[in-house]
Amino acid sequence: MKFTIQWLEKKSPEWFIANLTDELGNETKEVSINKINKKGEVFPNFDELMTGGSVEGEPWTSGTGKNYLFAPKPEGAKRPNMDRIMDKKTQSIEVAQERKNQSIEKAQDRSAWMWAKTNASTLLAGRGISQSTPIDGIADMVLDLATKIYNGEPTTPF
Repeated sequence: MKFTIQWLEKKSPEWFIANLTDELGNETKEVSINKINKKGEVFPNFDELMTGGSVEGEPWTSGTGKNYLFAPKPEGAKRPNMDRIMDKKTQSIEVAQERKNQSIEKAQDRSAWMWAKTNASTLLAGRGISQSTPIDGIADMVLDLATKIYNGEPTTPF
């Protein structure tokens, strides 16, 4: 907003108090204007401000009723930090969702593999295996049949 400075008092080299009139003729008294804000940003043309001159800035009134004028925001200024934060959040959500999907797929694969091994063991036990078959041979038969079940390969009865 653009204001006309009706009165200006220099309180210190870094701080002025002014009475300002906006473009509609509304006057605001005792407006603090600081040369440097808390973020370290310098108020443009601060040292040239004078009674009768004009100033651009963003007015703000505190909860206690004190008036301030802050440096104007650059034209077309968005909230770059907010845009950056939202982009980062979107990316984080996408990464988390992908990890979740991968975790679900792995759990489903493990579950399907365990199901196939259980069924292979059950089927082989039902066939009856001789006691002379070495334990490694039984394990190989279970894994071989489980692999076929998992991959959907068996086409003939056991």
